[in-house]
Amino acid sequence: MAFDVWVSYELRRAGFDADRVWPRPIAPRVMPAEVLQFIQTLPKRDQTRLHARILSKGSGGSASANLLGKNYVKQVDVVMSSWATGPELMISTKRMDSSFGKNAANRVEESYGDAKNLRLRYPRSALGFVYGLSSAALTEEPDIALWLVDLLGKLGREDDAYDAVALVIPDITQTCSKRLVRVGAESP
Repeated sequence: MAFDVWVSYELRRAGFDADRVWPRPIAPRVMPAEVLQFIQTLPKRDQTRLHARILSKGSGGSASANLLGKNYVKQVDVVMSSWATGPELMISTKRMDSSFGKNAANRVEESYGDAKNLRLRYPRSALGFVYGLSSAALTEEPDIALWLVDLLGKLGREDDAYDAVALVIPDITQTCSKRLVRVGAESP
């Protein structure tokens, strides 16, 4: 499952307005709720035609939320927004399932730059970061895992960076092993 889809699902499950949290579970995955509400006011025939046009590539809804930051455009993984206010909540997600020592510093460094870029453009929006670190890191490279936990804690300490930082440690090893066994059993 995509990490950003899971985070947006959890926001909707917590009671946030389903049409304002992106990505949505169905297409169009990213589109202001006000546009969808306007479409619903049209005659049924026009709704169907417009919805089909939005879903066709290059003419409407987007699969990702690209927001203009202070210095560059940033694809934000999970957004709660409205046409009138702009983004109210922006959450960046990163996942690391392997190669912990090779990529750890880069992921945190990128996240720090992204936070500064978005915070300078949207100072009143809530800004969060959710990091998914495979439980394998705790046994394969425990020193790197502890170092990452420390770095993630530091990401939320500055007023002009993230408002909240979360660490999710999924145990994907059992799920993946079960899938491999099942696939192997089905192969000729």
